[in-house]
Amino acid sequence: MSDNTLLAATYGRGMYTAVIPSPPQVRFSTPSLSVTEATTNTIGCRGYKDYTVNVSMVAPPTGDATVTYSVNGGNTASAGSDFDFTTNGDFTSSSNQHLFSSGVAQTKTITVRIYDDAQMESTETFTLSFAITGTTDASPGSLHTFTFNILDNDAAPATSAAVTATVGQGNIGLSQPFRRDFTDARTQCLYLASELKAAGLSAGTITAIAFQVTTKASTVPFTGMTIKMKNTSTTTLPGGGVAFEEGSAVVFGPVDFTTAAGLNTITLSTPFVWDGISNVLVDLCFDNSTTGTSDIVASTSTGTSLCHFTRQSIGGSGCSFTNALTVFNPISRPDLRFTMTLNLVATALSTSKTEYLAPNNDLYFYAPSGEILARVRSLSPFNYGCTQLEIDRAGTGATLFWNNNNENKLMDKTFHVVPTSNSAMGQYEITLYYSQAEKAGWEAATGQSWNNIQLIKVAGQISQVTPANRNGAGAIEIVTPTRGTLGPHYTLSYTFNSGFSGFGAGVAGFALPVQLLDFTGRLQSNSVVLNWKTSLEINSKRFEIERSYDGQNFTKIGTVAAAGNSSFIKDYQFTDKMIAQDNNYYRLKQIDIDDKFEYSKTVLIRYALDGKKPFSILRNPFATTIDMQFLKVPDGKLQIRLFTTSGQLLKSWNEATLSYNRLRLDVSDKPITAGVYILRVRVNGQEYVERVMKE
Repeated sequence: MSDNTLLAATYGRGMYTAVIPSPPQVRFSTPSLSVTEATTNTIGCRGYKDYTVNVSMVAPPTGDATVTYSVNGGNTASAGSDFDFTTNGDFTSSSNQHLFSSGVAQTKTITVRIYDDAQMESTETFTLSFAITGTTDASPGSLHTFTFNILDNDAAPATSAAVTATVGQGNIGLSQPFRRDFTDARTQCLYLASELKAAGLSAGTITAIAFQVTTKASTVPFTGMTIKMKNTSTTTLPGGGVAFEEGSAVVFGPVDFTTAAGLNTITLSTPFVWDGISNVLVDLCFDNSTTGTSDIVASTSTGTSLCHFTRQSIGGSGCSFTNALTVFNPISRPDLRFTMTLNLVATALSTSKTEYLAPNNDLYFYAPSGEILARVRSLSPFNYGCTQLEIDRAGTGATLFWNNNNENKLMDKTFHVVPTSNSAMGQYEITLYYSQAEKAGWEAATGQSWNNIQLIKVAGQISQVTPANRNGAGAIEIVTPTRGTLGPHYTLSYTFNSGFSGFGAGVAGFALPVQLLDFTGRLQSNSVVLNWKTSLEINSKRFEIERSYDGQNFTKIGTVAAAGNSSFIKDYQFTDKMIAQDNNYYRLKQIDIDDKFEYSKTVLIRYALDGKKPFSILRNPFATTIDMQFLKVPDGKLQIRLFTTSGQLLKSWNEATLSYNRLRLDVSDKPITAGVYILRVRVNGQEYVERVMKE
């Protein structure tokens, strides 16, 4: 009879049973887990939280078993963007395998990292499964897949400026702070910023607070009742003879206050401004001459010391107490309802937020205090990485831009957006938010209408452009945005494909009477064909075409007459019949009838000359990386150096033998401005010189 046979046999008076041993199966501890995106930790600019999944070999296997984990297809969550996982606890050098040793029943863990992607979305899922390899009798158990459900924690900005929210659930009754059986009392309670935000509040002005009186027992007013409030970093109130926290401002009273059964709403005589970041301290006191019967107030268990108080039966000192007697016991706190006028739109100078802008993400950028800054929708597979969006100029008026005309001033508030990886190859829609006061102030200062406002994008920052330095921020784009509203406030939206930089709003007019829409070039045989468009020309005279082979020294090579006056799109073309070189730089000199002029952006046309170099630059001009492709994998070690045109060494690389024919050189750590640079490459014993342009 086999040992693996279930046997029930009678032997004399005894019953003996042989039980089949459990098979050596691999299985997850549970089939699924639902989690909410969290910012418990941060890595780079991304919040994340790690979760542990247990995997068990429920019986000792015969032979070592290697278990390899993978993500099933058809998921709505994306690896690298929404989650990562590892079996060795290391996300830098991660593993996707476990080894279950022969003869041992074991439990091992997978660490799953869930990212807070700042993107408003529905619940996302992904499923892990595994395969077993090795000379082993182990097999998959019934729980051979594990599904993660990721619940979103992001929301669209509030559209209403008036919000009412309650902190607390009201499952405990307290007589404090309306304890009428003592003549005098002073109570301080903390309401944490995290609780206020979770209730849907953000920075703004608290105009009223309310207590829920569940039992009305007092028969006379609470005399001299005073309420004070303050923003504080304090997180607990110790009680036990310590001093009350001072520095609060009076927001209500002193008055004789009579409670009522139900909700008691107290409209603050001096509204309180919450900064959206700090905790809020509420200080309530009264000073009676006689005792009475106390009211019961709806309260909630807090699990920590968030209230302390002092009371006594001798009148005359209620609001003059300096020390707290004790904390509430059990640890609890009155529920408090807040009525607020929210600051929906961020307006303060240097307010900023950094988010991870992954491919095709749709992100809202909120100030730390909760107000909305902007929305950015990536419309391409380009990964911008950590992207900082900042208010780099603030105010409710208007500031001169590139001329001295009052009507062409831009709004005081401007934005600067800096991604880790910037690229004109990516496309995005940006929506910028403006307060009612900012919009009204600009209209009053310029006499312009919001219906005519434009978005202005510069290569640098808007503040770098002045009437005395019109080209201070590089290339300028003027576009007509889509206008919208957010409650009482305003939005401007537009889709760009020219990278991130500085943004402003106004009716800019034109520095010169030519608005250039586009300037491009292409190779045709051995020549270069240049095309450009204008959307408006006023008293324009001519375009002079200039060429350079080094990006520094330009020479006039031709002239094209301008339209003079035009309000329609005009197309222009010029052909440079000289045989093209490796690098061919072109720019337009736009000249009006007064001989004032302005240069266009520079266009680089490359002409690959076969056999001259064993490599090519894949993207020139470059942004933060220089990408090289070799005709074949180099035989030996590479030496690469980047110089200015004056010969200053900016950075060097000594690369070991390459396994592939492509190489990426990171220059994001160097303050390299737009212009032409020299790349010297030593490969296979020869040195080659390549001119590259920083966009």
